[in-house]
Amino acid sequence: MLIKLCSLSIIIPIIIGIIYWGNLNKLQKYFFWFIGFSVIIEGLSFYTKIKDIDNHGLFKFFLICDLLFFTWFFNKSSPFKNWLKILTGLLITYIIIWEITIRYFKPIAQVESLFYILIFLFFVVQSRQVILGLFNNFEIDLFKNYLFWIASARLIYYLFILFIYVYPILLSDSFNIKLFAVAFTIINTTANIICNVMYGMSFYERK
Repeated sequence: MLIKLCSLSIIIPIIIGIIYWGNLNKLQKYFFWFIGFSVIIEGLSFYTKIKDIDNHGLFKFFLICDLLFFTWFFNKSSPFKNWLKILTGLLITYIIIWEITIRYFKPIAQVESLFYILIFLFFVVQSRQVILGLFNNFEIDLFKNYLFWIASARLIYYLFILFIYVYPILLSDSFNIKLFAVAFTIINTTANIICNVMYGMSFYERK
């Protein structure tokens, strides 16, 4: 049931985006198409889950696409400071080295979790910088700024799920512990629903 709710919540921003399509600006429309791409990934993720197929590779693929899209999207709307550009470059370099290395060595759970944690922490820092940049514009109410809703959604989502990827570093084979599996599902589902509702608000608020 929770998995279904998690998957279905992605429809929320799609519906709101369609309703207000005529009033969206160019960047919002690009974001809408990215949400459409996310729907496809969510559908594949749901299918592999019910078929008991390992979908970690699919999640990694989505995270890399997410990284590339939002690096472009946020930099287009609010140019990054130099230190954030350097940090982005270092992360992309790390991912390339990781993907080359993983073809020859099968990483243990703790090392695998580190991959996710670094990306999640970057997304938190990236979203934080966007939000801080919006505070400099005193003429616009933050709650009526679509970038605020997008950046806040990502900040909250990745802070939520950071814990469930830190835990495997502290305890090996944690994914096989029933209580952890339940907590993983609840936290991930809650974070997804909140994120998608806030993404929906980004189409409603168009300043």
